[in-house]
Amino acid sequence: MHHPYRSIMADLLRERQNLLETLYYYAPKHQEPILDRLRELEALIALEEDNGPRSYLDHIMNRANFAVNSPLPPQ
Repeated sequence: MHHPYRSIMADLLRERQNLLETLYYYAPKHQEPILDRLRELEALIALEEDNGPRSYLDHIMNRANFAVNSPLPPQ
């Protein structure tokens, strides 16, 4: 099952880790663009952390609404 509230954060954290590794190995040539993207990622991660509980609750409520509004299977 796909959980968008989880995969967004996982994608952001994965990209941050990749950029940190890239920065470590190739810092002299590409330092500024990598640092700029890391700053953007940190802001997105903070936003996702703030939105995380809301996204989770929205997901749960959507599942509950789907269960309530779904027709019963034939018996």
